[in-house]
Amino acid sequence: VPVKPFQYRITPMYSIGQGTLNGAGQSTLTKYFDDGIFQFIRLGVYGRHFSYDRDLTYTRLTTALNIQFRRPYPRSPYSHSLRVRNVSVWRELPTISEPPIIVDLSNSNYSILDVRYRLDNQHVLHPWQVFFDTQFATGFVKSYVDATFQWQIRKGSRLQWRNYLGWFWRNEYPSNGSYYNFGLSNTPDYLFELYFLGRSEDDGFLSRQFFVQDGGLKYDTRSTVNAFLASSTVQYPIWRFFQVYVEGAYTSNQFSTGPNENQFHYGAGFSLRFIPDFVELYFPVAYGNTEEGFRDGVNPFGDFRFVLDLRLDAIYRRLSQGLY
Repeated sequence: VPVKPFQYRITPMYSIGQGTLNGAGQSTLTKYFDDGIFQFIRLGVYGRHFSYDRDLTYTRLTTALNIQFRRPYPRSPYSHSLRVRNVSVWRELPTISEPPIIVDLSNSNYSILDVRYRLDNQHVLHPWQVFFDTQFATGFVKSYVDATFQWQIRKGSRLQWRNYLGWFWRNEYPSNGSYYNFGLSNTPDYLFELYFLGRSEDDGFLSRQFFVQDGGLKYDTRSTVNAFLASSTVQYPIWRFFQVYVEGAYTSNQFSTGPNENQFHYGAGFSLRFIPDFVELYFPVAYGNTEEGFRDGVNPFGDFRFVLDLRLDAIYRRLSQGLY
């Protein structure tokens, strides 16, 4: 249903723990078309201000142009869109830290131009989606392709196959702990667009939250990739929410001194996917890499991790499309 051309939303919040006023706001201007290749074009400005660690805040301002192309015919399952946005982040850094943090050049204040093309097939039995994304910033240029395919095995159960390919065209921060690297199993959310319960937690329950992005491995490797990353994961439904998965990844890191590092990573386990992609629990059973072999003493319940995505509008969109 078409919405009004101009919309805005203001969401003030108060942090009980920090005792500070935070929140988010946005305004959008949308132009709908009766015919032609465009369904609508939307120009938006989005801002947010939150704490990401104790007594440390960040401010994020985004200007974005979203283009939704018209479907070939009204009932077509295919849709595609283009998004061009500039994300500026102002991030407070601690004056003293224990242990010392790795601070890249200008990683407290930075702007990133992000161009994304998305192609969707919303077929009920075999949906899939593909993202083509490139980011431009001072110091690096990186691209990735993220493709997820699903097949309905039985009513309410789908086999899922996710593939990811990411590479740096240019990277002036070739350290292993660079803020802008690809994450093998963690989520380096330097754009501050995901909602973490404990964004800066290093241990404890909240540190186990992650999002299936970049490499998307389910066991916690605590490693990043600064040159090339390819990964693939297959999840097979056994019964209702219960699924098993196998995964693998190839990584290539480059360093200013010393030889390059190339490795294969692999793992397997089981998961409880209550709301796929939004509320999930993962229990690694076996994992390792070509350098160290399989890890000994794996405890699936001790090494568990969870996905909790609080974007309720995205969940509703999946429900309205009949994907759940």
